Amino acid sequence: MMKATIEAFDARAEGARRRVEVSPQRVVISRRVGGVDMRVALAPTQYRGVLLSVLVAEATDFLYTVRLVHADPDLGVALGHCADEADAHALWRRWAAALTLPRLVERADGDYEIDRSSPS
Repeated sequence: MMKATIEAFDARAEGARRRVEVSPQRVVISRRVGGVDMRVALAPTQYRGVLLSVLVAEATDFLYTVRLVHADPDLGVALGHCADEADAHALWRRWAAALTLPRLVERADGDYEIDRSSPS
C-alpha cells in the first residue's frame, strides 16, 4: 500500500509549511494558522485525479510534477517531482492506481484531461 507524508510550502500557514499525509484511505492536510492548529481530512475520491505536468526549465531540461487535483486549489497536493520522464510516469501511474483516481494530463496551463492510454 502506498503512503506518504509530505512537508510542503503553504503561504498562509505559520512557518509557511504544511504537512500532508496521503494514503488510499484519506488525505490529511495539517497546518497552523494564527496560532490555531488546523486539520482537514478528505477521502481520495474527493479529488479529481492525479495530474502529470511538465515545466520546461531550459530547451532540454524538464521538471515533471505529479499532484492531486482538487476543485479547491488550496487542497491540491504535490506528490512528487522528477527530472526523468520515465520515473515521473511510473510515479503518476502508481499514485493513480493506489488512490483509484483517474490519471490526468496537463494540456495547457490549468487545463487537463483524463489519460485514456493503457495503465501499463
